[in-house]
Amino acid sequence: MKTVLRGENLRLAKGDRIILDVPEVEVREGEVLALIGRNGAGKSSLLLVLAGLEEKYEGQLFFAGQRVTPASLVAYRRHLAVVFQEPLLLSTSVRANVEAGLRLRGLADGPAREQADVWMVRLGLAALARRPAWALSGGEAQRVALARALVCQPQVLFLDEPFASLDAPTRNTLLEDLQEILAATRVTTVFVTHDYRELPLLAGRVAVMEGGRVIQDGTPEEVLTRPATLAVAELVGVENRLPGRLGPGENGRPAVALGSGLKLVAAVESVHPGPVSPEGGRVAAVFRPEEVVLRPAGANPAGGGQAGPDRYNCFPAQVTRVLPAGAQDKIIIEASGTEVVALVEHRRARAWQLQPGCPVEAEIDPEAVHLIPY
Repeated sequence: MKTVLRGENLRLAKGDRIILDVPEVEVREGEVLALIGRNGAGKSSLLLVLAGLEEKYEGQLFFAGQRVTPASLVAYRRHLAVVFQEPLLLSTSVRANVEAGLRLRGLADGPAREQADVWMVRLGLAALARRPAWALSGGEAQRVALARALVCQPQVLFLDEPFASLDAPTRNTLLEDLQEILAATRVTTVFVTHDYRELPLLAGRVAVMEGGRVIQDGTPEEVLTRPATLAVAELVGVENRLPGRLGPGENGRPAVALGSGLKLVAAVESVHPGPVSPEGGRVAAVFRPEEVVLRPAGANPAGGGQAGPDRYNCFPAQVTRVLPAGAQDKIIIEASGTEVVALVEHRRARAWQLQPGCPVEAEIDPEAVHLIPY
């Protein structure tokens, strides 16, 4: 994919505080790039710089291979659309809001109405065309903001946490609709989020930000399963982050000895970044709760048979806490003094009568275990 938008040596400071320090960032044609990080990580600041809405920065922006200068900034912005967390609607009707960008571009009444109709239907707004903006719910208002942005056919769409203030059902429905729209239109998109659960649904690539810097750049799967640092692991919901030491490997696989005496074997290519040396170096074994397979003590492993020399990371444990979490229960277990978090379907947890004190057996696929030096 060719690069549509590129930033070089982007730096933004407020007083002595560095807000942004990004040597290079690229946005490729047709991709959806997610910027994720904690509050104050710099993700919204980077979006504003890329969208030409923050002028007090150092560095260079290039759009379609041409440098964006003060003289070309207005022309550059015409190729973009931005949707913020607050919809910022005009105090007019839904239709007038959706048509606003087209009118500013000088489009005649007929074509403007036709194009607005397409996006109002697509975003479920046709029945609300005459409704005043002040009478809309939060979800409806955000749909209007999206329609107003998309009807202009931007070359780059910027989304700054547009669903963060919505209730869960409304947010989920909008996310599904947006995923379908982005897949169908293939509009180049940069979106900001603090919720890692949005990454697999929307993003093709993820840039993780911390302290104004990009500290990891990869696919959603890479970021969610092979985080670059313990801070990234915590950010993306990897609850199991177990400190230990790199120990003797198993059949070419790296292994980590936990302080409790428990040993976990990891995937061959699981150490980030690069090989850890020497043996005995400090590493953390990180893995997602959904990768922990639990079964009642004495039950056969999936597929039958007992854990043998070709099965790794099988160990007895005891349930210490059961935390209901909707369709799943979060099960906290303890094995040799090490606490591990697992997820089990609520129906299955109830059938197994899992409760504090219950003995269980746990198994973790080595491919799910990632090692991070610290």
